[in-house]
Amino acid sequence: MVISNLISNGSIKKGILLVGDTILKTCSREDKSTYPLFGDAGSATGMEFDDLSEGLKFHMESVDFFVFHQANLFMNEKIRKKLKIPKEKVPYTLNDFGNTSSASIPLTIVNELGNKLKKGNYSIIACGFGVGLSWGSVWFQTTDLVCSELIEI
Repeated sequence: MVISNLISNGSIKKGILLVGDTILKTCSREDKSTYPLFGDAGSATGMEFDDLSEGLKFHMESVDFFVFHQANLFMNEKIRKKLKIPKEKVPYTLNDFGNTSSASIPLTIVNELGNKLKKGNYSIIACGFGVGLSWGSVWFQTTDLVCSELIEI
């Protein structure tokens, strides 16, 4: 949110949003109640000011994909069904990577949608949420998105 405001108001022209977490460093492999739920991940998202951009919108019009924070499959499916979103519009990486905290949305975009988004225009709603009922959503459009290949270490 901070980087989009800085770019939108003209303070900067380009920026990189870095997010990630290494929660598994603090979890015991022996703790079967938490260790299987989490994963370590990080992402770097480049953003650039564009004079022709319509800016970020925070509403639903014609949306191609909905990318939710990958914390809980049951909860995400409940949201998807309540909003009557077709299954093919909601990608998941939870089974592959677990809850990767703040990196789950960009990780899901790269891993599940990266090849598709490289050509054409798409609209996406991303929604993150966490402890203490914190949440945020954003609607954005992509045009021939540049996605690097997933790097697993």
